[in-house]
Amino acid sequence: MFTGIIEEVGKLTKKIKLASGLQLSIEANSLVSEMKLGDSIAINGSCSTVTKFSGNVFTVQLSEETLKKTTFSDIRDGASVNLELSLMPQSRLGGHFVTGHVDCVAKIKKIGISKDWAVITINYPKNFAYLLVEKGSVTIEGISLTVVDLTDSEFSCHVIPHTLSNTTLLSKKAGSAINLEFDVLGKYLHRFYTTPTSDNKEAGNLKNSLYKAGFIK
Repeated sequence: MFTGIIEEVGKLTKKIKLASGLQLSIEANSLVSEMKLGDSIAINGSCSTVTKFSGNVFTVQLSEETLKKTTFSDIRDGASVNLELSLMPQSRLGGHFVTGHVDCVAKIKKIGISKDWAVITINYPKNFAYLLVEKGSVTIEGISLTVVDLTDSEFSCHVIPHTLSNTTLLSKKAGSAINLEFDVLGKYLHRFYTTPTSDNKEAGNLKNSLYKAGFIK
């Protein structure tokens, strides 16, 4: 579990193709000292497992499923990546609950920067529209951001100077591919709201039950 508050921007030093997947070696100046083998780390918002580390470089291995759902299949040596170590029980939850399980790849429609502030507009797959709400949370490249304006095909987020200068967003431009994770609380709520409440399908789901009881119309 993560919060979407980026701790460091690392650098991809080596990419190796595996029989089924990809191995990445990433340089990180400060976070490696806090790692141990088997730790989870979010890389551009994707939860990965530390399989090896030496000096200030650590290694992770990505499955084919991860490559299908993220931008890692096209990542190049030397690329900058957003890094966050997993949440500890005593940590402050500065962003929102982030699982590190990327839902899809989206593209930046436009990004406007004015006096170190930015407004970023994202085109996203319409089938995920039910998981976005205005003033709700979304994870872009591992960064916890707030949805400002929302339509069925795009949304915008306002980015403060600190986030812009301490993540990879400053290097993004219109057309850049990004990893998106939608709020896990919304996913569970939607599932609970629409799924039959018992093995008997005639029993209906929570939505139908509330309708029958007169709570919704």
